[in-house]
Amino acid sequence: MRHAALHARFLRAKAADETERFTVDEFIERTGLPEEVKRELRSIPETR
Repeated sequence: MRHAALHARFLRAKAADETERFTVDEFIERTGLPEEVKRELRSIPETR
C-alpha cells in the first residue's frame, strides 16, 4: 500500500510539473542505503 501511495504522489507531482530530476549518484546518496548497497548499485553499468 505504501508503494501505491508513493506512486500516486509521484503522478500528482508529475502532472503538476513538480518532479525533480537527479543523477543516479544523487539518488543513491539521498536514499540512505548502507554503503555496501550503494557500491553494488554503482557497479551496475549505465544503459543510456
